[in-house]
Amino acid sequence: ALLNEGEPGYFLVRVSERIFGYVLSYRSSEGIKHLLIDASENCYMLLGDQIRFSSLSELVEYHKVNVSYVS
Repeated sequence: ALLNEGEPGYFLVRVSERIFGYVLSYRSSEGIKHLLIDASENCYMLLGDQIRFSSLSELVEYHKVNVSYVS
């Protein structure tokens, strides 16, 4: 509901119910997408990605600038 009326680029991060981690939900020009964030091994990374971050905020800041989401 929060992203339904937003413009492309809007996003939110929430706790995942499926894995030990979070979900990054974002609005693209094609609609709303959801990416899982693995929070195991004392780091944060998008599932399917190799870049590891020491904090959730570092991951979010990096992907705000480098918009190359894993599908």
